[in-house]
Amino acid sequence: MNKLLTFGCSFTSYDWSTWADILGREFDDFKNHGRGGAGNTYIFNSVMQCIAENQITNSSTVIVMWSNVIREDRYVNGEWIAPGCIYNQNTYSEGFMDFVDPVGMFVRDCAHIAAVTHALEQVGCKFIFLSMMPLDNAKEYLKLDWTQKILVNDTVSQYKRKYKKYFDLIRPSVLDVVYNNNWYTRRTDLVKDKTWYSSLTVPDNWFYDQQPEDSVLPGLDNLHLCNDRVKSFLCDKMNAQSIDEIIEFKLWERIDHHPTPLLHLEYLQKVLPEYTISEDNIQRVINENSTLSI
Repeated sequence: MNKLLTFGCSFTSYDWSTWADILGREFDDFKNHGRGGAGNTYIFNSVMQCIAENQITNSSTVIVMWSNVIREDRYVNGEWIAPGCIYNQNTYSEGFMDFVDPVGMFVRDCAHIAAVTHALEQVGCKFIFLSMMPLDNAKEYLKLDWTQKILVNDTVSQYKRKYKKYFDLIRPSVLDVVYNNNWYTRRTDLVKDKTWYSSLTVPDNWFYDQQPEDSVLPGLDNLHLCNDRVKSFLCDKMNAQSIDEIIEFKLWERIDHHPTPLLHLEYLQKVLPEYTISEDNIQRVINENSTLSI
């Protein structure tokens, strides 16, 4: 096959082979434009820049995996800032966060997707849209459950109707296909750091008027027994809403929710069945997966 160009976030380009890298090995020419932490503004700009530079021609295949809508990408001083989920980063100030609106980000990304659609149609290439998670689902972490209520409002419904023909182009997401709409359903298949909790400490002056007992983390059998300030620290570090969630999902095992090579292969075979992955390529994925700490 000829040239494949892929675009996305860390679900497209990561520390190990993703769906893009696996599929790319079946093409004669492959370029992965994915970037960790990228939102849909970065992805939109990456595609448009490749078109402007004639990297994408009518003989190319382009696959875009759209990311979570609640991300904010900025081009500053000659480089892109792409810190990932806007509610789990330290790049933007508290003042900036006053102007963050998940609904506005959804509206923004609807236009990005429509623009990329028309641009690629104009080029005349083959293109496919995928997604990390449904665009109207911003719950990248347990503590973001509140965003679900915001993204079911009338404005979002209105824009989903306006942009329906573009949304219909997006194939089922990784969250839906691999994780059954719950990031924790495949925890036994994911990379994790089981020793992470044992090295976790509460920094000095983490709390106002910090007391000695605020620095003592409980054993895993006694998480409910720590004081409220320590509970808040643990929930912050584990992106959870409560100690109950930490216990239910065993969040003390630092889980990397990025799909492993085998899970990427699973997604690829289910969502892009028109592409055949060679036996040698599959074995390479199996071998790579075996080297990870699962």
